[in-house]
Formats: sequence, structure tokens, C-alpha cells
Amino acid sequence: MSASENRDFFSDVVEESFEESTFLWRRWEQFLDGHEHNLDEIVFWLEDRLRGALNGVIVAGDAAIDSLLEPALSSDSNAQVAVAAFCLSRLRSPQATDALTRALASLPRPALTGVIRGIEVGGDDDLVREFAAMLQTGEAGAKAAILDLHSTRGLDVGPILREFLRAEEPEVRAAAARAARHGDAQVMAPALSWLLKDHNAPVLAAAAESGLYFSVPGAWTTLLSMDVDELVLSGPRPLYALAASGASDGSDRLMSLVDAKPHRRNAVFALGISGRRNDAELCLEILSSTVDPRLLRVAAESFCTITGLDLEVDGFVLSEAELPPPDLKDDDLDADLVPTCDDDLPLPDVAGVIRWWNQHRDRFGEGLRFHRGQPVTASGLWTSLKEGRARRREAIAFELALRSRGALRVNTRVFAAEQHRQMSTFATLPGGIWARSVVPGSER
Repeated sequence: MSASENRDFFSDVVEESFEESTFLWRRWEQFLDGHEHNLDEIVFWLEDRLRGALNGVIVAGDAAIDSLLEPALSSDSNAQVAVAAFCLSRLRSPQATDALTRALASLPRPALTGVIRGIEVGGDDDLVREFAAMLQTGEAGAKAAILDLHSTRGLDVGPILREFLRAEEPEVRAAAARAARHGDAQVMAPALSWLLKDHNAPVLAAAAESGLYFSVPGAWTTLLSMDVDELVLSGPRPLYALAASGASDGSDRLMSLVDAKPHRRNAVFALGISGRRNDAELCLEILSSTVDPRLLRVAAESFCTITGLDLEVDGFVLSEAELPPPDLKDDDLDADLVPTCDDDLPLPDVAGVIRWWNQHRDRFGEGLRFHRGQPVTASGLWTSLKEGRARRREAIAFELALRSRGALRVNTRVFAAEQHRQMSTFATLPGGIWARSVVPGSER
């Protein structure tokens, strides 16, 4: 084989590895939201294969940058963009860093999402700090992206962050508010208090969330006062905070959102975090009344998260053929027909679930939160974070971060080795911090 043929062969192998990486990356992201596997199982079934495919690209070194990786950063596929950004992050050569810098400076926000994701998984603190100079010179999209990269790594941006909390562009203010939770409380808390008067919903939600870390007055009432669209469209975490609060006003607000039809799915999912007896009974009401198979699955999974019932183990699963035919007058013409991770959930035998609840409801006392059939404790949540199915891990990690006021932060969307490193902090934390409430000033 000639040198030219050898180069062509090597290039073909690298491109095949890139295509395989893209496919596996997409599947890995689905696994991270899925119901079927815990963290260790994701490693066994998919992550090890993904890492091997990625190494098949990285082995090409800088030779793959011009021909493959940098062009892929402009792809319409978020998975391709993320894989390219991951590989460039791992190369850590000047040429690779320059390619990422150009992407951060020039790509539109949708493409930047993939770049951020790839650097989040593949980068390190030193690489993110190299991009910090762009905070002074970059466009709004680049500034927001770099602030979000600092957030994913838990890095303190420093006193300069106050400048971005008052930026003209809402996307920069929102990213700065997210980054503020990793800064010095005495510096950031007053700035976040001022930002709670903002009129942009994502900014307001981010400021309120970070404000909970620092017990900023007004952060909780801000979350309560946001309307339905503002809460849900600002991402899942405002709902997670309402659900994890244990506060009656937070629970009432969450339950009221279940009636908001466009956002029912997100609110019903959050009922499983809230974990009260009345949340379980609301899930049962939905099971008894909905004709939407997807909502049936979500409500049943939230019910099981509260009560500890296992539909498959306990024999309360139906096949699709056992579903009653839908009434055409109830057909939702606006329903999203694209399959999601919700569609992989087991379909509940509603009558059987109701019978089970009638036999076990007395175990669930009023006013308490339950997780997997037991009163919520830090150790119980911790066990679910380590061993539980991936679907609930992000919400659990978020609650533990709030209760520890940021002392424990686990990014559930990076590779397992990094997650285990972050989780090792748990054993070093004083037990008393877990008595703190998500709502400052109370213990729930």
C-alpha cells in the first residue's frame, strides 16, 4: 500500500469512527433521559462504546481538524457538532483550541448549543478559562456561551460577572445569572437581588434559581409569582425547585400547573419530585381521566417514583393492544407525535394501580414527601442518584445541590468517571447541611 493509499485508508477509518461517534452520542443522550438504565448500566451498554469511537477520531490528531472536525462544527446535527467539539476539546492543541474559539465567536446560538455540549463533556477547567478573554470582546452569543461553560464546570467567573448581570442582551444576563451561583455569595447575592426585578422570563428564572443557593430574599416568591408559560419555558429547574421545596405554597403552585394543557407533561413529571400523598392521588386522577398514552405513562412513572411501586415487577403493565381505542372527539390535533423517552415507559394497568393504592395509601402520611415509598432523606436521594434510573437523576442532583447550597454539585450529563469524581464529595460533607430547605428560612 502506497503512502497516499495509507493516508486515504486512515482517513476513511477516522471518518467512520466519527459517524459511529455521532450515532452513539445521540443514543447516549437518550439513555441519560431514559427509564431503563442506571449510570453503571449506561457505561456498560453504551458509554464504553462511545468513548472507543471517539478515541478513533482523536487518534488522528490535528490532521482531522481542517478536513473533518472544524467543518462539522457548522453541521445541522447537534450530535455532530457536539462530537466535533468534544474531540477538539480533547486534542488540546493550539490548532484545536483556535477552531473552537472561532466557532464560539461566529456560530449562531442553535449551533453553539452543540459546541457547549461537546466542551462540557470533553473539556476541562483550563480550556474553559482560555476562552474567558472573549468575555471582553465577543458578541452576545459568545459571551453567553462562555458564561454557560463556566457554569457547567462550576467555575467562578470573578468580580467581572457583575458587569454581565446588567448586560443589555437578555441571553447574557440569563447566562450570567446561572454562573452567579458559582461565585462569592457576598458579591453575587446583592446583584441577584437586583436582577429579580428583571422583565425577561429566562433571566428572572435563572436569577431566582441562583438566588435560592444564596438564600436571597425574594427568590422563592419570584418563582411562585411567575406565570405558567414563564415557568415552563424557562427550562425544567423552576418546576424542580417548586417540587423539591416541601413548602405548601410550592406544592399548590405545582398542582395548579397540571391544568395548563400545553405544559401538563412537565408538571406531571415534577409531581414525582414533590412526592406528597396528594401528588400521588393527583397522578391517579390523571391515570383515570386521560386518553393520552404518553401522559398515562408519565403520570404512572411519577406515581411510582413517589410510592415505590414497580409496574413491571408487580405486574401492572398493559400491552398497547389492551388500550381502549381512542375517541376521535378527544384526539389532540396539536399533539407532538415525535417519539420521546416518555414513550419507552411501561403502560400502566390503571385499575391494578388503583387497587394497589387503596391497599397501601395509609402508609403515606399527610404533609410528608416520599421518594420510592420512603420519606425523603438526603441518603435516600443519594442512593437514587448513584443507583437509580437515569430519568430522575438530574432532578435529584439539583435538589441535593440546592439543599447543600452548592457544596455538592453533580453534573449528570457528563461521562461516568467525572460524575463519580463529583459524587465523592458527598462523604466529606457535614450531615447537618441536609436539614436545610430549598426555601430559605425554613426546614422541610
